Amino acid sequence: MRDPTLLGQVESAAGATVTVGLDPETISGLVYIAGQGHRVGQVGSFVRIPQGFTSLFGIVTQAGAAAAPSQPADPELSRRWLTVEIVGEGRIGQPFTRGVYRYPTIGDQVHLVTEDDLAVVYGSQSSREHVEIGSLSSARSIPARIDINKLVTRHCAIVGATGSGKSTTVAGLIGKLSDASRFPSARVLMLDVHGEYASAFRGVARVFRVNPDSLRAELPLQIPYWALTFDELLPLAVGGVEDGATRGRFADWILSAKRAAAQSCGFSPEDSDWINVDTALPFSLKKMWHEMRWEMDATYPRGADQLRENAKQEDPGDADQLKPARFVAYDGQNAVQSRSNLNVRKHMDVLASRLRDP
Repeated sequence: MRDPTLLGQVESAAGATVTVGLDPETISGLVYIAGQGHRVGQVGSFVRIPQGFTSLFGIVTQAGAAAAPSQPADPELSRRWLTVEIVGEGRIGQPFTRGVYRYPTIGDQVHLVTEDDLAVVYGSQSSREHVEIGSLSSARSIPARIDINKLVTRHCAIVGATGSGKSTTVAGLIGKLSDASRFPSARVLMLDVHGEYASAFRGVARVFRVNPDSLRAELPLQIPYWALTFDELLPLAVGGVEDGATRGRFADWILSAKRAAAQSCGFSPEDSDWINVDTALPFSLKKMWHEMRWEMDATYPRGADQLRENAKQEDPGDADQLKPARFVAYDGQNAVQSRSNLNVRKHMDVLASRLRDP
């Protein structure tokens, strides 16, 4: 009795690309095997090429009639054909392996894949690392599972035409990954620029917005400036800085402030060595403004060391109120002068303006 899954035979092989000549008895269209419908030769469908105890699995990439592709019109080849790309191999009871480790030979039989074959390709692993997200469209009895370790540690893209269900798929994935009964420590941060997912996760997620709607229990979105990198923060805070020495002075001050913050949190000096100017540690921009204005404006008696205690200060100012310190002015008679070479007054004016803007 003829095997109902038989499609035809391998007629040519060029690496992982195989040309299959369909058997004259192979029925076109829809074939039913064990009550399951299969489309013969449909582009994108799987085929199986038995190799002893192992089977090669391929995907149909092209289908046609008359002369086989890239071959002269020979009467022997003037029949229906398929082009198949071999994608991997597997055997029942063992996991499917991607890649081509062996190649078919001329005359090897090519078969439709059944649900048992698809179970070999897609696997039936059921472990803590695998999450079931649905079932195969071509075999409803076979669950579709993903390895969450691979999903969250690699790049992933979900693509499709408008209305094809991309957002629904993403919501389903996030819902599975944030299931508190299975992953109680899972935390998911979603940047939802179009506001599509708030309703999908109502009751299990907190929604932050720049302009929150209290009636929807939304929370204000506040991104701390100290979490930005130095190259992101500097133009945002003080505008463009072209001079390398000035950039270096800003970087030195911020680095010192972040290391001081680390030590105040209990880090030892040795632990602070790993901190750099981009480390996300809090510091005060208002204090930076006040300290740099102090450095620029401070005046000292002629001949005195440029130490803080020698400065001729009249009013210490207030960093929180953006009030600069005030010093005795140089008038020649008192022989008081400023010796600062810091030239960032314009940048300090920009910073003060932005800090005053709610």
